[in-house]
Amino acid sequence: MIVNIAADKDNYQHITSREQGFVKYFRDHDTLGGIRLIRRDVSESTEHKISSCMQACLEENSNIRGIFVTNSKVYRVGQYLADSGLGYIRLIGYDLIDSNVKLLRNNYIDYLLSQKPGEQGYRAIMSLFSHMILKREIAKVQHIPIDIITRENLEYYR
Repeated sequence: MIVNIAADKDNYQHITSREQGFVKYFRDHDTLGGIRLIRRDVSESTEHKISSCMQACLEENSNIRGIFVTNSKVYRVGQYLADSGLGYIRLIGYDLIDSNVKLLRNNYIDYLLSQKPGEQGYRAIMSLFSHMILKREIAKVQHIPIDIITRENLEYYR
C-alpha cells in the first residue's frame, strides 16, 4: 500500500517522484504478477483522518502486508498500526524526526529513509556560493544517496 499524506500532493513533485519510483520497482520485479499495489491519498495529517483512511482501506484489503508512506508523516500510520494491534504490517517512510524514531525503536516502523538534510543544505549553500561568487556553472541535478535506517543501525547513524 502506498500512502500519500499531503494537502495537495500535485504541488509536491518529490512525493509524486517517490511514488512513481516505488511503483516502477514493483512493476519491474514482480515476475509472478502477484503484487497488487493500493494507493491512498490523505489530504489531512490529523490522527482522525489517518485512522479513518487506514481502517477503511484495511477492511477492504485484509491481505496488506506492507505500507510505504511517501513523506515524514509515517509516524501517523505507525501510531495507527500500534493502536490497532497491526504491528505485523511492514512500514516504510522518510526522515529521522523524533516521532518516527520512537516508532522505529518500538518496532512499528521498519525502515526510515534519510535524505541527509544536512548534506542537502551544505550543497545548496556551496552551489549558491559557486554560482554567485565564483561565477561557475552549477549542475541542474545533484544526486545525493539515501540512507536506510533500521532499529539495528539507528544508533550508529546518529
